[in-house]
Amino acid sequence: MRLLGAMAAGVCVFMVVGWRGGHLDRFSLGGRRRNHLSRGAWLAQAGLSVSPAQFAAASALSGLAAMALAWAVSGSPAIGLVPAVAAGFAPRAWYANRRKARLHAVTEAWPDGILHVLGALRSGLSVHGATVDLTISGPEALREAFAHYEAWARVSSPAAALVRVREELAEPVSDKAIGVLIEANRHGTEVALSILAALAEDVRADERVSQQIRQAQHEPRLTGAIAFGFPWLALLFSCAAAPEVRSYYATGAGHVALVLGAVLSLSNLVVILRLAREDPEPRVVGEGW
Repeated sequence: MRLLGAMAAGVCVFMVVGWRGGHLDRFSLGGRRRNHLSRGAWLAQAGLSVSPAQFAAASALSGLAAMALAWAVSGSPAIGLVPAVAAGFAPRAWYANRRKARLHAVTEAWPDGILHVLGALRSGLSVHGATVDLTISGPEALREAFAHYEAWARVSSPAAALVRVREELAEPVSDKAIGVLIEANRHGTEVALSILAALAEDVRADERVSQQIRQAQHEPRLTGAIAFGFPWLALLFSCAAAPEVRSYYATGAGHVALVLGAVLSLSNLVVILRLAREDPEPRVVGEGW
C-alpha cells in the first residue's frame, strides 16, 4: 500500500508540475486533428503497399512470436508481456522512421525543386510544362512524389492533379509549394514567379532549424529505448541461467512484480518518447489550396 501511495503521489506531482510549467498540453487527449492522416495514407507515405488490417495483423504476429520466445526462455508468460508489446510496436516504429525520412527528403528537395520550376517558367514553359519537367529532371525525391502527375493531369486537369499529389504527400511545406502552383495554373505564371523565389529561401531556412531539432531529439529517444529494453533483457537472461529466479517469477508474488514493472517501464517509455517527439507543423489547407 505504501508503494501504491507513493506512486499515486508521484503521478499527482508530475501532473501539477506539468500544469504549472505549461507542458501538460503535450499529453492532451483531444479529438481528431484537422487534416488527420488516414492509416492508409500513413502506410503509403512509409512506402508500404499493404492495407491497415494487414499491417495490424503482421504487428500482432510479431508480438505473439516475441511473447512465445520470451515464455520459452523464462518459463513465465508474464515476463513475455513487455517484449510482446515492444515487438508488436516495432514495425510501426520502424516504418514511422522510414516515413519521416521520406518526408524529410521531400522537404529538403523543395528549395532545389522550386528553383527548377522557376527556371522552367522563365524559359517560357507553362506551369503545367514546368511541373512535368520537374517529374523528369527535378530532384529525385520530388520526381518520385510527382511520378503520376502527368497521367492524372491528362485524366482531369493540372490543378486537380496537383491537389492529388498534395494530398498524397500531406506535408506542410509541400502544401505551400503546391498551393502556389495550383494558383498559378488558375491565374497565370506571374503568381508563381512572384512567390516561389521567396518560398525557396523560407523553406531552406526552416529545414536548417528542423535538422537541429531532430539532432537534439535523437539522444533522448536512444536513452529511453536503452533504459526500457536493458532491464527486460537482463531479466530474461537471469531466468534462463538461474532456476531460482525462474521459479520465483512463476509464483503469484513474481507475477505482481512483473506487472508492476511492466506498467512502470512502459509508462516511462511513453513519457520519454512523448517529450522527445518532433511536433509536426500544422497543415493549413483552405479553399483554393
